[in-house]
Amino acid sequence: MTTKENTGSGRAELPVVERRPAIESDRVFLARVYASSRALEMEALPWTDEQKAVFLDSQFEAQLRHYRSEFPGGIHQILLLGGEAVGRLYYSLEQSLFLVLDVAVLPEFRGRGIGTRVMRECQAAAQVAGVPVRVYVDAFGPATSLFRGLGFEVLRSDGMNVVYEWSPSLDEVEG
Repeated sequence: MTTKENTGSGRAELPVVERRPAIESDRVFLARVYASSRALEMEALPWTDEQKAVFLDSQFEAQLRHYRSEFPGGIHQILLLGGEAVGRLYYSLEQSLFLVLDVAVLPEFRGRGIGTRVMRECQAAAQVAGVPVRVYVDAFGPATSLFRGLGFEVLRSDGMNVVYEWSPSLDEVEG
């Protein structure tokens, strides 16, 4: 199912993306999504597939521990397309910020507008709250074009990571 939505460059079909809370039984799926988000990086390493799998598993667990300790009120969701799990969204609603901790879609579902739909929903929620949306992105990843296309601006960059931010205009918040 899709809906027509103005994307700024005309009308485009964006899928209906449902979300549900991530639960413990999603752990294997979430680790797969995490590993898929690091696939390009892993290709460059001269490790065996087993070494890569061990490394990715340890990094996934470390990331999960970090998010849980640093953002105890963070919301961890599974993205669903037609009832099928296709990705994840982790975010934290803070007093003056909508912080996207992680958004990732499995490679076989990329390019369908899932990320665009999810981020537009985050922007809409932030607009209602009158707060900006902030997200950290790998400087060389494909997501950079997504965020630029959605009106996010570079807040800062260290060459490896980029912090993007989108702020609702005062007219949109007040009107």
